[in-house]
Amino acid sequence: LPPLIEALGSNAETVQREAARCLGNLAANIDFGDAILRLGALPPLISLLRSDNELCQRMSAMALCNLSSNIKNQPKMLRGNPNVLEPVVEEVTLALDPKSKSDFET
Repeated sequence: LPPLIEALGSNAETVQREAARCLGNLAANIDFGDAILRLGALPPLISLLRSDNELCQRMSAMALCNLSSNIKNQPKMLRGNPNVLEPVVEEVTLALDPKSKSDFET
């Protein structure tokens, strides 16, 4: 797990994306999810939510979603990480803005 968590901070977006994807898949397992959080993957996963690369954002969101699917992880994710939801709220706000770039009809 440590090399995957370290890869989240790589300069190569492909490496970041695949590390997030791998951690997300592992996080679906309760034991791995706990270890992923204990080893400090949360801050780099949160940072990837703000990546310019949409696929990095998606894989990070998937990893965070799988981590949070274990109800025991939810308080751990929120405790000490008040900004964990901030990027999600920003994206939702942007998506709901009728003048947003995400609105492909304008």
